[in-house]
Amino acid sequence: MTLKLQIIFGWLLAMTVVTLTGCTPDLVEVDKINVVLGFGVDEVGDNVRISAQIVLPQGAKGNNQDLSSKTQFLLEEATAKTFEQAMDELEAKLPRHMYVPHNTLVLFGNSYAEHGLARSFDYLERDRHYRRNELLLVTSGEARDVLKQQALPESINVLAIRQLVQQFSEKSSVVQSEQLRVIREFLEASHSPVLTVIDRGPNGQPNVTGIGLFRGSKLIKILDMNQTTGLLWLTGPVHKILLNIPCEPSTDGAAEAHGPASDTDNTTTGSTARPGGSGSSFRVLSANVNVTPIMQKGQLSYQVKVRGKAELLRLCQGETMNEKTMKKLEQSLNGNVKQQIESSMKLAQDSKADAVQFGTNLFRWNPTVWRQYASNWDDTFANLKVSYDVQFHLLRTGLTASSPTSEFSREQLPPKAGREELVK
Repeated sequence: MTLKLQIIFGWLLAMTVVTLTGCTPDLVEVDKINVVLGFGVDEVGDNVRISAQIVLPQGAKGNNQDLSSKTQFLLEEATAKTFEQAMDELEAKLPRHMYVPHNTLVLFGNSYAEHGLARSFDYLERDRHYRRNELLLVTSGEARDVLKQQALPESINVLAIRQLVQQFSEKSSVVQSEQLRVIREFLEASHSPVLTVIDRGPNGQPNVTGIGLFRGSKLIKILDMNQTTGLLWLTGPVHKILLNIPCEPSTDGAAEAHGPASDTDNTTTGSTARPGGSGSSFRVLSANVNVTPIMQKGQLSYQVKVRGKAELLRLCQGETMNEKTMKKLEQSLNGNVKQQIESSMKLAQDSKADAVQFGTNLFRWNPTVWRQYASNWDDTFANLKVSYDVQFHLLRTGLTASSPTSEFSREQLPPKAGREELVK
Protein backbone atom coordinates (compact mmCIF):
# COMPACT_ATOMS: atom_id res chain seq x y z
CA MET A 1 0.00 0.00 0.00
CA THR A 2 1.44 3.34 -1.00
CA LEU A 3 1.92 6.17 1.45
CA LYS A 4 -0.87 8.16 -0.19
CA LEU A 5 -3.36 5.30 0.23
CA GLN A 6 -2.28 4.83 3.86
CA ILE A 7 -2.97 8.50 4.56
CA ILE A 8 -6.41 8.34 2.92
CA PHE A 9 -7.29 5.12 4.79
CA GLY A 10 -6.18 6.62 8.11
CA TRP A 11 -8.23 9.76 7.48
CA LEU A 12 -11.37 7.75 6.68
CA LEU A 13 -10.90 5.62 9.80
CA ALA A 14 -10.50 8.70 11.98
CA MET A 15 -13.68 10.27 10.53
CA THR A 16 -15.60 7.05 11.18
CA VAL A 17 -14.57 6.96 14.82
CA VAL A 18 -15.49 10.62 15.27
CA THR A 19 -18.91 10.01 13.70
CA LEU A 20 -19.67 6.99 15.90
CA THR A 21 -18.71 8.70 19.13
CA GLY A 22 -19.99 12.15 18.32
CA CYS A 23 -23.31 13.75 19.33
CA THR A 24 -26.11 15.41 17.38
CA PRO A 25 -29.06 17.45 18.70
CA ASP A 26 -31.42 14.46 18.17
CA LEU A 27 -29.31 12.03 20.18
CA VAL A 28 -29.97 12.10 23.94
CA GLU A 29 -28.87 9.73 26.67
CA VAL A 30 -31.59 7.39 27.93
CA ASP A 31 -31.28 8.57 31.51
CA LYS A 32 -32.12 12.12 30.39
CA ILE A 33 -35.47 11.47 28.68
CA ASN A 34 -39.07 10.66 29.62
CA VAL A 35 -40.36 7.97 27.25
CA VAL A 36 -44.00 8.81 26.45
CA LEU A 37 -46.20 5.89 25.32
CA GLY A 38 -49.61 7.56 25.22
CA PHE A 39 -51.49 10.86 25.31
CA GLY A 40 -54.97 11.73 26.49
CA VAL A 41 -56.61 14.87 25.08
CA ASP A 42 -59.58 16.44 26.91
CA GLU A 43 -61.43 19.72 26.62
CA VAL A 44 -61.65 21.75 29.84
CA GLY A 45 -63.72 24.87 29.20
CA ASP A 46 -61.89 26.75 26.46
CA ASN A 47 -58.62 24.95 27.18
CA VAL A 48 -57.01 21.66 26.23
CA ARG A 49 -55.75 19.22 28.86
CA ILE A 50 -52.98 16.85 27.82
CA SER A 51 -52.38 13.73 29.91
CA ALA A 52 -49.06 12.06 29.11
CA GLN A 53 -48.40 8.47 30.14
CA ILE A 54 -44.68 8.12 30.88
CA VAL A 55 -42.79 4.89 31.50
CA LEU A 56 -41.21 4.67 34.92
CA PRO A 57 -37.60 3.44 34.93
CA GLN A 58 -36.99 -0.07 36.25
CA GLY A 59 -36.51 -0.06 39.99
CA ALA A 60 -38.41 3.19 40.50
CA LYS A 61 -40.47 3.33 43.69
CA GLY A 62 -43.54 5.24 44.77
CA ASN A 63 -45.15 5.48 48.20
CA ASN A 64 -42.18 3.49 49.54
CA GLN A 65 -43.35 0.37 47.68
CA ASP A 66 -41.79 -1.54 44.84
CA LEU A 67 -43.86 -1.00 41.67
CA SER A 68 -42.95 -4.36 40.15
CA SER A 69 -46.44 -5.66 40.97
CA LYS A 70 -48.19 -2.35 40.29
CA THR A 71 -48.48 0.12 37.44
CA GLN A 72 -45.20 0.99 35.76
CA PHE A 73 -46.20 4.41 34.47
CA LEU A 74 -46.64 8.01 35.55
CA LEU A 75 -49.59 10.10 34.31
CA GLU A 76 -48.68 13.78 34.12
CA GLU A 77 -51.06 16.58 33.02
CA ALA A 78 -50.90 20.10 31.66
CA THR A 79 -53.70 22.47 30.59
CA ALA A 80 -53.35 25.30 28.07
CA LYS A 81 -55.10 27.00 25.16
CA THR A 82 -53.63 24.74 22.49
CA PHE A 83 -52.11 21.28 22.11
CA GLU A 84 -48.68 22.80 21.47
CA GLN A 85 -48.78 25.05 24.55
CA ALA A 86 -49.85 22.15 26.78
CA MET A 87 -46.92 20.08 25.48
CA ASP A 88 -44.54 22.93 26.28
CA GLU A 89 -45.90 23.10 29.82
CA LEU A 90 -45.37 19.38 30.28
CA GLU A 91 -41.79 19.77 29.09
CA ALA A 92 -41.22 22.59 31.57
CA LYS A 93 -42.71 20.92 34.65
CA LEU A 94 -40.97 17.53 34.34
CA PRO A 95 -37.31 16.71 34.87
CA ARG A 96 -35.88 15.08 31.72
CA HIS A 97 -36.97 15.82 28.15
CA MET A 98 -40.17 14.42 26.66
CA TYR A 99 -39.39 11.67 24.12
CA VAL A 100 -42.40 10.96 21.84
CA PRO A 101 -41.16 8.82 18.89
CA HIS A 102 -42.31 5.70 20.83
CA ASN A 103 -45.79 7.11 21.42
CA THR A 104 -48.29 4.34 20.70
CA LEU A 105 -51.70 6.10 20.86
CA VAL A 106 -53.61 9.35 21.33
CA LEU A 107 -56.96 9.05 23.13
CA PHE A 108 -59.46 11.89 22.63
CA GLY A 109 -62.14 12.67 25.19
CA ASN A 110 -65.78 12.89 24.07
CA SER A 111 -66.16 16.65 24.49
CA TYR A 112 -62.94 17.39 22.61
CA ALA A 113 -63.92 15.02 19.78
CA GLU A 114 -67.39 16.57 19.42
CA HIS A 115 -65.79 19.98 18.83
CA GLY A 116 -63.37 18.64 16.23
CA LEU A 117 -60.05 16.79 16.02
CA ALA A 118 -58.63 18.90 13.18
CA ARG A 119 -56.71 21.08 15.66
CA SER A 120 -54.81 17.99 16.80
CA PHE A 121 -54.46 16.50 13.31
CA ASP A 122 -52.41 19.47 12.19
CA TYR A 123 -50.01 19.19 15.13
CA LEU A 124 -49.56 15.41 14.87
CA GLU A 125 -48.97 15.52 11.11
CA ARG A 126 -46.50 18.41 11.20
CA ASP A 127 -44.31 17.27 14.08
CA ARG A 128 -41.71 14.91 12.63
CA HIS A 129 -41.20 13.07 15.92
CA TYR A 130 -44.60 11.36 15.85
CA ARG A 131 -44.96 8.14 13.88
CA ARG A 132 -48.00 7.66 11.70
CA ASN A 133 -48.67 4.15 12.95
CA GLU A 134 -49.78 5.45 16.35
CA LEU A 135 -53.46 4.83 17.12
CA LEU A 136 -56.04 7.63 17.25
CA LEU A 137 -58.87 6.58 19.58
CA VAL A 138 -61.90 8.18 21.20
CA THR A 139 -63.76 7.61 24.47
CA SER A 140 -67.32 8.42 25.55
CA GLY A 141 -66.00 10.10 28.72
CA GLU A 142 -62.70 11.75 29.59
CA ALA A 143 -59.45 10.40 28.23
CA ARG A 144 -57.62 11.02 31.51
CA ASP A 145 -59.94 8.65 33.40
CA VAL A 146 -59.24 5.81 30.95
CA LEU A 147 -55.47 6.29 30.92
CA LYS A 148 -55.04 6.33 34.69
CA GLN A 149 -56.64 2.92 35.18
CA GLN A 150 -54.57 -0.21 35.65
CA ALA A 151 -54.92 -2.76 32.83
CA LEU A 152 -53.92 -6.23 33.96
CA PRO A 153 -51.99 -8.28 33.03
CA GLU A 154 -50.05 -5.41 31.40
CA SER A 155 -48.26 -3.09 33.80
CA ILE A 156 -48.46 -0.19 31.31
CA ASN A 157 -51.99 0.91 30.47
CA VAL A 158 -51.57 2.04 26.86
CA LEU A 159 -49.84 -1.20 25.81
CA ALA A 160 -52.92 -3.12 26.93
CA ILE A 161 -55.20 -0.72 25.03
CA ARG A 162 -53.21 -1.08 21.82
CA GLN A 163 -53.29 -4.86 22.12
CA LEU A 164 -57.08 -4.78 22.59
CA VAL A 165 -57.54 -2.62 19.48
CA GLN A 166 -55.29 -4.90 17.42
CA GLN A 167 -57.30 -7.95 18.49
CA PHE A 168 -60.54 -6.13 17.67
CA SER A 169 -59.21 -5.07 14.25
CA GLU A 170 -58.67 -8.71 13.28
CA LYS A 171 -62.35 -8.71 12.29
CA SER A 172 -61.87 -5.85 9.83
CA SER A 173 -59.24 -3.33 8.82
CA VAL A 174 -61.70 -0.48 9.37
CA VAL A 175 -61.07 -0.42 13.12
CA GLN A 176 -57.28 -0.27 12.97
CA SER A 177 -57.58 3.46 13.77
CA GLU A 178 -53.95 4.16 12.86
CA GLN A 179 -53.11 7.82 12.31
CA LEU A 180 -52.20 7.31 8.66
CA ARG A 181 -55.56 5.66 7.91
CA VAL A 182 -57.62 8.16 9.91
CA ILE A 183 -55.98 11.19 8.28
CA ARG A 184 -56.41 9.63 4.85
CA GLU A 185 -60.14 9.08 5.44
CA PHE A 186 -60.41 12.64 6.77
CA LEU A 187 -58.87 14.04 3.56
CA GLU A 188 -60.78 11.78 1.11
CA ALA A 189 -64.04 12.58 -0.61
CA SER A 190 -66.32 11.07 2.04
CA HIS A 191 -64.59 13.22 4.69
CA SER A 192 -65.77 10.83 7.43
CA PRO A 193 -63.11 8.91 9.37
CA VAL A 194 -63.97 6.29 11.99
CA LEU A 195 -62.15 5.79 15.29
CA THR A 196 -62.24 2.87 17.70
CA VAL A 197 -63.96 3.66 21.01
CA ILE A 198 -62.24 2.77 24.31
CA ASP A 199 -64.10 3.02 27.62
CA ARG A 200 -63.72 1.72 31.15
CA GLY A 201 -65.40 -1.61 31.77
CA PRO A 202 -67.33 -2.65 34.91
CA ASN A 203 -64.04 -3.65 36.58
CA GLY A 204 -62.38 -0.36 35.64
CA GLN A 205 -60.14 -1.87 32.98
CA PRO A 206 -60.20 -0.42 29.44
CA ASN A 207 -62.46 -2.17 26.91
CA VAL A 208 -63.23 -1.73 23.21
CA THR A 209 -66.89 -0.70 23.19
CA GLY A 210 -67.57 0.29 19.57
CA ILE A 211 -66.76 2.74 16.80
CA GLY A 212 -67.07 6.52 16.64
CA LEU A 213 -68.60 8.05 13.47
CA PHE A 214 -67.20 11.41 12.40
CA ARG A 215 -68.44 14.02 9.96
CA GLY A 216 -65.30 15.86 9.05
CA SER A 217 -63.30 15.97 12.27
CA LYS A 218 -66.32 16.14 14.60
CA LEU A 219 -67.70 13.14 16.47
CA ILE A 220 -71.34 12.61 15.48
CA LYS A 221 -72.34 9.25 16.91
CA ILE A 222 -70.90 6.24 18.75
CA LEU A 223 -71.99 2.78 17.62
CA ASP A 224 -72.01 0.00 20.20
CA MET A 225 -70.59 -3.46 19.53
CA ASN A 226 -73.84 -4.84 18.06
CA GLN A 227 -74.23 -1.91 15.69
CA THR A 228 -70.56 -2.02 14.74
CA THR A 229 -70.84 -5.46 13.08
CA GLY A 230 -73.14 -4.11 10.37
CA LEU A 231 -70.66 -1.33 9.60
CA LEU A 232 -67.86 -3.87 9.19
CA TRP A 233 -69.81 -5.63 6.45
CA LEU A 234 -70.09 -2.39 4.48
CA THR A 235 -66.40 -1.56 4.68
CA GLY A 236 -65.01 -5.14 4.37
CA PRO A 237 -63.25 -7.39 4.00
CA VAL A 238 -64.23 -9.11 7.23
CA HIS A 239 -63.41 -12.40 8.88
CA LYS A 240 -63.51 -14.17 12.26
CA ILE A 241 -66.98 -12.78 13.05
CA LEU A 242 -69.19 -15.04 15.18
CA LEU A 243 -72.92 -14.88 14.41
CA ASN A 244 -75.73 -16.47 16.42
CA ILE A 245 -79.16 -16.82 14.81
CA PRO A 246 -82.07 -17.76 17.10
CA CYS A 247 -84.07 -20.90 16.39
CA GLU A 248 -87.65 -20.62 15.29
CA PRO A 249 -90.35 -22.95 16.62
CA SER A 250 -91.63 -25.89 14.62
CA THR A 251 -94.86 -27.84 14.72
CA ASP A 252 -93.34 -30.84 16.51
CA GLY A 253 -91.79 -28.76 19.28
CA ALA A 254 -88.24 -28.98 17.89
CA ALA A 255 -86.47 -25.76 17.05
CA GLU A 256 -85.60 -24.88 13.48
CA ALA A 257 -83.03 -22.46 12.12
CA HIS A 258 -84.44 -18.95 12.00
CA GLY A 259 -84.36 -17.16 8.69
CA PRO A 260 -86.27 -16.41 5.49
CA ALA A 261 -88.77 -19.13 4.64
CA SER A 262 -87.73 -21.32 1.75
CA ASP A 263 -89.92 -22.82 -0.97
CA THR A 264 -89.60 -26.20 0.70
CA ASP A 265 -90.74 -25.00 4.13
CA ASN A 266 -93.77 -27.07 5.06
CA THR A 267 -94.51 -25.47 8.44
CA THR A 268 -98.23 -25.46 9.09
CA THR A 269 -99.74 -22.17 10.17
CA GLY A 270 -101.90 -22.04 13.23
CA SER A 271 -100.16 -24.94 14.99
CA THR A 272 -98.84 -24.75 18.53
CA ALA A 273 -95.08 -24.15 18.58
CA ARG A 274 -92.45 -23.46 21.18
CA PRO A 275 -88.91 -22.07 20.91
CA GLY A 276 -86.01 -24.38 21.60
CA GLY A 277 -82.23 -24.43 21.76
CA SER A 278 -79.88 -21.46 21.88
CA GLY A 279 -79.72 -20.88 18.14
CA SER A 280 -77.41 -21.74 15.28
CA SER A 281 -73.89 -20.32 15.49
CA PHE A 282 -71.73 -19.48 12.48
CA ARG A 283 -68.09 -18.47 12.15
CA VAL A 284 -67.38 -16.23 9.15
CA LEU A 285 -64.16 -17.42 7.54
CA SER A 286 -63.95 -14.66 4.94
CA ALA A 287 -66.20 -12.13 3.22
CA ASN A 288 -65.55 -9.73 0.37
CA VAL A 289 -67.67 -6.64 -0.18
CA ASN A 290 -68.13 -4.90 -3.53
CA VAL A 291 -69.83 -1.48 -3.52
CA THR A 292 -70.95 -0.26 -6.95
CA PRO A 293 -72.42 3.21 -7.75
CA ILE A 294 -75.27 3.12 -10.28
CA MET A 295 -76.48 6.08 -12.36
CA GLN A 296 -79.91 5.56 -13.97
CA LYS A 297 -82.01 8.38 -15.39
CA GLY A 298 -80.01 10.93 -13.46
CA GLN A 299 -80.55 9.18 -10.14
CA LEU A 300 -77.65 7.89 -8.04
CA SER A 301 -77.97 4.63 -6.14
CA TYR A 302 -75.64 1.93 -4.81
CA GLN A 303 -75.47 -1.82 -4.90
CA VAL A 304 -73.69 -3.69 -2.11
CA LYS A 305 -72.65 -7.23 -2.97
CA VAL A 306 -71.34 -9.52 -0.23
CA ARG A 307 -69.81 -12.91 -1.01
CA GLY A 308 -68.59 -14.94 1.92
CA LYS A 309 -67.64 -18.31 3.34
CA ALA A 310 -68.56 -19.61 6.77
CA GLU A 311 -68.68 -22.70 8.92
CA LEU A 312 -71.40 -23.95 11.23
CA LEU A 313 -70.46 -24.22 14.91
CA ARG A 314 -73.84 -24.98 16.50
CA LEU A 315 -77.05 -26.43 15.10
CA CYS A 316 -80.53 -25.85 16.46
CA GLN A 317 -81.81 -28.68 18.63
CA GLY A 318 -83.68 -31.35 16.69
CA GLU A 319 -82.18 -30.43 13.30
CA THR A 320 -80.52 -33.08 11.13
CA MET A 321 -77.68 -32.22 8.78
CA ASN A 322 -78.70 -32.81 5.18
CA GLU A 323 -78.83 -30.87 1.90
CA LYS A 324 -82.14 -29.22 2.75
CA THR A 325 -80.86 -28.08 6.16
CA MET A 326 -77.65 -26.69 4.66
CA LYS A 327 -79.63 -24.65 2.13
CA LYS A 328 -81.92 -23.33 4.84
CA LEU A 329 -78.96 -22.39 7.04
CA GLU A 330 -77.34 -20.46 4.19
CA GLN A 331 -80.60 -18.56 3.60
CA SER A 332 -80.81 -17.82 7.32
CA LEU A 333 -77.23 -16.52 7.40
CA ASN A 334 -77.78 -14.37 4.29
CA GLY A 335 -80.89 -12.80 5.79
CA ASN A 336 -79.21 -12.10 9.13
CA VAL A 337 -76.17 -10.39 7.57
CA LYS A 338 -78.39 -8.31 5.28
CA GLN A 339 -80.43 -7.18 8.27
CA GLN A 340 -77.27 -6.10 10.11
CA ILE A 341 -76.03 -4.13 7.09
CA GLU A 342 -79.37 -2.35 6.62
CA SER A 343 -79.51 -1.43 10.31
CA SER A 344 -76.00 0.09 10.36
CA MET A 345 -76.57 1.85 7.05
CA LYS A 346 -79.67 3.51 8.45
CA LEU A 347 -77.72 4.74 11.49
CA ALA A 348 -75.00 6.20 9.25
CA GLN A 349 -77.53 7.88 6.95
CA ASP A 350 -79.51 9.32 9.85
CA SER A 351 -76.25 10.79 11.18
CA LYS A 352 -75.20 12.05 7.71
CA ALA A 353 -71.80 10.50 8.39
CA ASP A 354 -70.45 8.64 5.36
CA ALA A 355 -68.44 6.19 7.45
CA VAL A 356 -68.97 3.55 4.73
CA GLN A 357 -66.92 5.69 2.30
CA PHE A 358 -69.56 5.77 -0.46
CA GLY A 359 -68.42 9.25 -1.51
CA THR A 360 -64.81 8.13 -1.90
CA ASN A 361 -66.04 5.12 -3.87
CA LEU A 362 -68.00 7.41 -6.22
CA PHE A 363 -65.00 9.71 -6.73
CA ARG A 364 -62.81 6.76 -7.71
CA TRP A 365 -65.50 5.40 -10.02
CA ASN A 366 -66.22 8.68 -11.83
CA PRO A 367 -64.72 11.99 -10.63
CA THR A 368 -66.99 13.97 -12.98
CA VAL A 369 -70.16 12.49 -11.46
CA TRP A 370 -68.76 13.01 -7.96
CA ARG A 371 -68.34 16.74 -8.55
CA GLN A 372 -72.09 17.00 -9.23
CA TYR A 373 -72.82 15.84 -5.69
CA ALA A 374 -69.73 16.97 -3.76
CA SER A 375 -71.10 20.31 -2.48
CA ASN A 376 -74.22 18.67 -1.02
CA TRP A 377 -72.93 15.16 -0.34
CA ASP A 378 -74.09 14.90 3.30
CA ASP A 379 -77.75 15.33 2.32
CA THR A 380 -77.32 13.16 -0.78
CA PHE A 381 -75.83 10.36 1.28
CA ALA A 382 -78.66 10.56 3.82
CA ASN A 383 -81.21 9.84 1.07
CA LEU A 384 -79.32 7.29 -1.03
CA LYS A 385 -81.13 4.14 -2.14
CA VAL A 386 -79.03 1.06 -1.52
CA SER A 387 -79.73 -2.51 -2.66
CA TYR A 388 -78.10 -5.55 -1.10
CA ASP A 389 -77.07 -8.91 -2.52
CA VAL A 390 -75.73 -11.21 0.20
CA GLN A 391 -74.65 -14.79 -0.46
CA PHE A 392 -72.76 -17.04 1.93
CA HIS A 393 -71.55 -20.55 1.33
CA LEU A 394 -71.12 -23.04 4.16
CA LEU A 395 -67.85 -24.81 3.46
CA ARG A 396 -68.08 -27.18 6.39
CA THR A 397 -70.35 -27.79 9.31
CA GLY A 398 -67.64 -27.83 11.95
CA LEU A 399 -69.53 -30.76 13.50
CA THR A 400 -69.01 -34.51 13.54
CA ALA A 401 -71.45 -36.58 11.51
CA SER A 402 -72.90 -38.08 14.68
CA SER A 403 -72.76 -36.65 18.18
CA PRO A 404 -72.82 -38.68 21.43
CA THR A 405 -75.32 -36.29 22.98
CA SER A 406 -77.77 -36.60 20.06
CA GLU A 407 -77.72 -40.41 20.24
CA PHE A 408 -78.13 -40.71 24.00
CA SER A 409 -80.92 -42.92 25.32
CA ARG A 410 -81.35 -44.62 28.68
CA GLU A 411 -82.46 -47.85 27.08
CA GLN A 412 -79.39 -48.24 24.91
CA LEU A 413 -76.05 -47.14 26.39
CA PRO A 414 -73.45 -46.06 25.47
CA PRO A 415 -74.02 -44.18 22.16
CA LYS A 416 -72.22 -45.11 18.94
CA ALA A 417 -69.57 -42.46 19.37
CA GLY A 418 -68.59 -44.04 22.69
CA ARG A 419 -68.19 -47.59 21.37
CA GLU A 420 -68.21 -49.22 17.97
CA GLU A 421 -71.36 -51.20 18.64
CA LEU A 422 -74.42 -50.51 20.72
CA VAL A 423 -74.86 -52.53 23.89
CA LYS A 424 -77.44 -55.27 23.34
